[in-house]
Amino acid sequence: LKSEAKTLAGSSTAQMDTLRVSDRGILKRRILAKMPAPPEGSRGLQLNPKTKPTTTKMKQVIGQVLAEKLDNANYQSERAAMLTKEIADAVKMRLKECDFPRFKYVVQVVIGEQRGEGVRMGCRCFWDAETDCYASETFSNDSLFCVTTAYSVYLY
Repeated sequence: LKSEAKTLAGSSTAQMDTLRVSDRGILKRRILAKMPAPPEGSRGLQLNPKTKPTTTKMKQVIGQVLAEKLDNANYQSERAAMLTKEIADAVKMRLKECDFPRFKYVVQVVIGEQRGEGVRMGCRCFWDAETDCYASETFSNDSLFCVTTAYSVYLY
């Protein structure tokens, strides 16, 4: 394999062929080690975030927003749609202010009237468990309930 890689080195497809040949050996690491580092400030591939959001921090942010927006609030169906957008935008903005680079946030807010009815919610996510996470908080009073879930997803 090493001799094959050396003979391919002179051809225009040397890098591609060497990578294909090197899947079984060490040559791939040598080629990648010789690649120049991306320029400062570029959006090159970063496999591990330096800092990442935690569920605890995200729950704290969501809880603060819910307390500010819904304290002493009464359920009004005509206002519920606008209120869900306000809460989602406020949570997303506050999470961005925490300054975790390369993370994107998805926020889901559900507001309903307290009528003694049951509500079930669930989610499924396909993501990298090492970097991505989510947090959910619930607020309720005599008039309404609100379930807010925020997802943080790392961009490689």
